[in-house]
Amino acid sequence: MKDRARRILYGIVIMNLVVFANQDRHQWFPPCFTIQDGSFTSMVFSMFYHADEAHLIMNMFALLRYGSDVFINTSSSKWQSPKTIISIYLLSGVSGSCGVLALSHLYQMQWDRRLQASRAAASCTHWLCGGPLGLNKLLGQPVADIYTHIAYSSEISALWYYKLAERLGASGAVYGVLGARIYTSYFSMDHSSINHWDAMLLVANLGYEITQSPLRLQDLWDGMILNGDGIDHCCHIFGLIS
Repeated sequence: MKDRARRILYGIVIMNLVVFANQDRHQWFPPCFTIQDGSFTSMVFSMFYHADEAHLIMNMFALLRYGSDVFINTSSSKWQSPKTIISIYLLSGVSGSCGVLALSHLYQMQWDRRLQASRAAASCTHWLCGGPLGLNKLLGQPVADIYTHIAYSSEISALWYYKLAERLGASGAVYGVLGARIYTSYFSMDHSSINHWDAMLLVANLGYEITQSPLRLQDLWDGMILNGDGIDHCCHIFGLIS
């Protein structure tokens, strides 16, 4: 069973290497996943995409390091089964992308509420203002929308950047394996406990990921664009907790 689990884990690593070597050949693979596109095919293939060699090396090192503890160095045949290994990797990657989609909807709701508040402030109660052909509909709402887009241009720009940015979902899948390592370390009798250094590293890393994943739209511009590092931290978090 251990040999079979090892072959599956190494097979996932090899697949990542092969896809990375050919991911720029768009006639072979679909483009990177974006929220605006929302393609499930792109979502799945993005679980094997990497930005550069350093990104690939770090992810594959973490996958082998913690994946071996979860899937190979265990006395449980359930954790060593190919179904478990493949399911955790794929479901974690999909969960990471779904988390990004959910956060996008949260940002959109905040922007819609801001628009509604501006329209309400610009509306009047006179009889000429009501109805489908009233001043509120013909003049008040368009002016309120234009003002909101200008006054809060950083927020709407950050929202569209978030929707159109290309997502590389491999890290979300790898973080799912890290989450499995944490879970098995404390709740599985068939796995060894994680050492203190790894535990401290993972906790510190999770704390950093949380601080880099703003929940408020007004914080998205500073957190992701002005001071961002180009990493999709939200995808990491949802992959980890999946």
